[in-house]
Amino acid sequence: MPLSEPRKILYEYLNIELNLKEPPEGRSNKPFKGYIFSKILSDYLKKYLSKDYKIVIGPLWIKDLEWIEWDCAVVKKDAKVEYNRYDPDDVIALFECKVRGVYGGYSDLPKTFKRINNIFEEAKSVCSSLRKCIYVSLKEAKPKKDGINYYEETKKNIENSFILFNSRSVEKLKEMFSDPREIASKAEEFKGEWNKLVEIIRQL
Repeated sequence: MPLSEPRKILYEYLNIELNLKEPPEGRSNKPFKGYIFSKILSDYLKKYLSKDYKIVIGPLWIKDLEWIEWDCAVVKKDAKVEYNRYDPDDVIALFECKVRGVYGGYSDLPKTFKRINNIFEEAKSVCSSLRKCIYVSLKEAKPKKDGINYYEETKKNIENSFILFNSRSVEKLKEMFSDPREIASKAEEFKGEWNKLVEIIRQL
């Protein structure tokens, strides 16, 4: 049975992640994993874009907002760029992409959401053509019973947030199977999230 687009994204990501060498103690390949997800995601979204725009991969910056690093962005086709820094008038949409979503206790979440919403607000104040700030997570935790429902908390606190899979489901399947395609085909998908994200991209 063919995989849906979100499952293809998960499969392509896992196909790389599951074959990564374990980093030395005190080191992390987390930035690389984040880049891979952003790259795979953008490859699937670009076909839904207007021909006037293109999607570009980070790390990237916006002129007059150099203290914020973006994972990817939708920019005008003829966007001016130097040193991976874009003119704010050329930026149409900005992405905060996460593999694992948010985490921490109840006391940590307000700070996390505030940080994300603040950088979105800073971008809106500088980019005259900006239409959407978009948060995308490959997977987020949604417990069956007790515990923090990170999926619901994120949806409630970040506008234009899209979460594709339940991380608890993915992690459990990784313990049972080594084949990334099998994991991707059986993982619990948050229904409707991908279609809503695609619709946002189409409307830019």
